[in-house]
Amino acid sequence: MTDDSKLKPANIPSALGQLLNLAPFCLSITLLILYARGHLLAEIVYPVGDEAADMLHANQLDQQGYLLTGQYSLFSFHHPGPFFFYIANLCENLLSHIIPTRHGQWVFSILFLNAVFLSIAAHLSFHDTSESPVLKTLKRIVFVLLALVILGNYTISVWPPYKLILPYLAFLATLPLIARREFKYIPLSITLACILIHGRVDQPLFTLPFIFLAYILGRKTQKKPLERTEKRSIFCGLVIALLFSAPIWIDLILNTPSNLSKISNTILRGPSGNNSWSNVFAFLVHYWRSPFGLFYYLFAGIGVTVILIFTSHRNKIIFRQMVIAAFLITILAVLYFKGAPLPLKQYMGTFYFSIPLLLILISICSIIDFIFYRKDGCLPSPLVVIGILLVPTILWGLRASHHLPAKNLEIGELSNAIISQAQTEDWNEVTLDYADHDLWAITAGILLELHRRNTKAVVIQSHMDFLFTSLAVKEGTITPNIRIIKAENCDENCLLKTGNYALDRGPVFKPSDKGFLPIGGRNRFDTDKALFIGWAEGETEHRWNTNKLAEIQFAVEKKISVKGQLTLELISHGEQKVFVSLNGLPLGMKIANSKKGQILTFAFDPSLLKTEDVNTLRFDLPLARRPLNTDSRRLSIGLKSFIIE
Repeated sequence: MTDDSKLKPANIPSALGQLLNLAPFCLSITLLILYARGHLLAEIVYPVGDEAADMLHANQLDQQGYLLTGQYSLFSFHHPGPFFFYIANLCENLLSHIIPTRHGQWVFSILFLNAVFLSIAAHLSFHDTSESPVLKTLKRIVFVLLALVILGNYTISVWPPYKLILPYLAFLATLPLIARREFKYIPLSITLACILIHGRVDQPLFTLPFIFLAYILGRKTQKKPLERTEKRSIFCGLVIALLFSAPIWIDLILNTPSNLSKISNTILRGPSGNNSWSNVFAFLVHYWRSPFGLFYYLFAGIGVTVILIFTSHRNKIIFRQMVIAAFLITILAVLYFKGAPLPLKQYMGTFYFSIPLLLILISICSIIDFIFYRKDGCLPSPLVVIGILLVPTILWGLRASHHLPAKNLEIGELSNAIISQAQTEDWNEVTLDYADHDLWAITAGILLELHRRNTKAVVIQSHMDFLFTSLAVKEGTITPNIRIIKAENCDENCLLKTGNYALDRGPVFKPSDKGFLPIGGRNRFDTDKALFIGWAEGETEHRWNTNKLAEIQFAVEKKISVKGQLTLELISHGEQKVFVSLNGLPLGMKIANSKKGQILTFAFDPSLLKTEDVNTLRFDLPLARRPLNTDSRRLSIGLKSFIIE
């Protein structure tokens, strides 16, 4: 006869058993967040920016059957792991008949994960076994409700810096327990650390040392050999780490260059930018003042005071250790920014923005513990009344405190116009370009919508390959058939204008509009007699290319004597190979390597030059690369002037 008791959670390793017992509480939190934010799941929202880019990246799951990397980075690599993408894909497959939009399905995936993380944080923060279950449950409920009110829409945000807040809180909650030699929580702590590492490339620095430190403190707490169960917990943690790292190693084997090598190369390229201490602190204060201002510091300060003075002995130690960990992380974050390779201020800033939030949530734990603390572990009747009154009040505030997401309905109209034009002109594929860098977000949304509607579309700007997957970058093409511009720049030739955006047919050189380029004269980088394609806006003394390919289109008058020489005055981004062709015929390759300026000359057959027609100078720049800052362009040469004679 089978012993059914072996199947009960009590005989499962203690930490796992407690987590399984959390399932009803986790389900309750999920329903609570659905009550507060669930109506947003049905909104028709066209994703843009990072969300659209992530969905384009996730499309590889359907196209290839697997995904090995996380979200894109501005610096040519992806963040380490695909955990959040697989969860989102699972929700897409399970909820496609319940939640109508892909945006809603992704929001639900984050909503559910945050419910799990918040349940873990609440459970571990109020862990005193001497208290009655009712008292601990009430503390956890009040904490969860207050946390949801404070976090607001961050609980359903798919943007990486925000979706890492609650897993980090849960991770912090495991550290004091490990430091008390409750090593059964090591597998959970490592799992949360791996999830964070999958989400952001810098998270090993903010997780692994703290697990190790907590482990060392735990060994010092009780100086005795590891027990069998403790060894088993450590082994389980290592197995979990191995499983989470599998995509990284598989990518290392299958792909050249691998994502890991790209990350390593970025780190080894060293720090850049002006990271003086004054800039560092100005940067941190800028992000820590928003959105609540000094409320952050006041609330966190009150909480820390309560932690150190008033809380019960056991929880006082737990919360104090959580605060110490959070402060150590803050100091580490400051030092990290001071010497970080390629610091991306806005992205890093939103991560630091979450640190005061963590302090606030930990402070709430301590205040709740102080308010509800009883030496006998029982629940006094006045607090039952307060709890009953508090819960509906918070629920009302939770339901009322939301902001509807931007629906970006222009994407639907723009996509309809593009598809109609492609069908009319029988394009094999749509090649997109955009006039200004800040239009990348809407472009990502349009590209995603076109792919959803089975219209083959690519973006020609290779310097944005950090955003679009290899399936969405058109290498070797420089002339688009659709160009996205701002509505204010729309003229009578625009295909469509809607909201803040418009569609154009892309740059077209017309001799009747531009006039003729003078032969033998010096033509500056900003001349109005030529059309520059694949070049940035002119600066004071030069104009940089933005891709590995660039063109200059121009026309010359009839009956003009031509010697057959092209002279380029330029600067370069390090050593660069410059291949030049005129009207499709190669003129040769020269090496450019000067920050101050140099002259390159190319000879050509004068008969190549068309008169009163469009001529195209094409620059192939294979060594173009991003500078060591947040500039996402692939720079090679900065053109000062050119002479055709």
